[in-house]
Amino acid sequence: MHYFDKNNNDINSFPNLVILAAGEMPNQETLGHKILREAATSETKILICCDGACNRLINMGYPLPDVVVGDLDSIKTDYKDRLGGRLHTVSDQETNDLTKSVKYVLSHYDAKDLCILALTGLREDHSIANMSLLPTYIKLGIDKIIVPTNYGIMYCFKGKARFEAPKGTQVSIFTFDRGAITTNGLCWDLDHRVLDELWMGTLNEVKESCFDIESDQPLVVYVLNEIKHHRS
Repeated sequence: MHYFDKNNNDINSFPNLVILAAGEMPNQETLGHKILREAATSETKILICCDGACNRLINMGYPLPDVVVGDLDSIKTDYKDRLGGRLHTVSDQETNDLTKSVKYVLSHYDAKDLCILALTGLREDHSIANMSLLPTYIKLGIDKIIVPTNYGIMYCFKGKARFEAPKGTQVSIFTFDRGAITTNGLCWDLDHRVLDELWMGTLNEVKESCFDIESDQPLVVYVLNEIKHHRS
């Protein structure tokens, strides 16, 4: 069983492999910002940057990432010179830079857990496409994926999971493979329910202080920072 604690903001408890995608950068003092800062400066974490995010990362004053993956057509020439052997060119036009980066992780590192930053935001089409790819990465061999955003955390996994989160925390569940889902501890629990459309698992909330979820297919569970306080 997977265990996730929304209350835990200790960045050392998050995966050491961090991919920076080309979406909305983490806001100052958010969890994502702290993870990015640690990944960029710590020797214990590895920062892999998608091609489209590299210029922004360096422009913001961060050290060079450990690896940059993609077709590398958008990186400034002087940055390419500085990056040197950190550049990993993949010219395949049948997939995006995020998938290229995940495949690089699988082929170069013995790690099953992954943190992805800047997965969503800026462009809705990229956001939807990137979210839909998360279950694919589980099928490729990643055990679990944690995606901090400026508004909450996405978790992608397969099987059983227990989440610790305050009462009233907003939760949305997405499945892209029509797997049967069972939950316990949400205000509107599911019992071997197949969600026919993406919106059908949204706008749920934690009943007490934790909830369990299980599915035979990879799920994306979005636990928001927002907590709904009901009048007694």
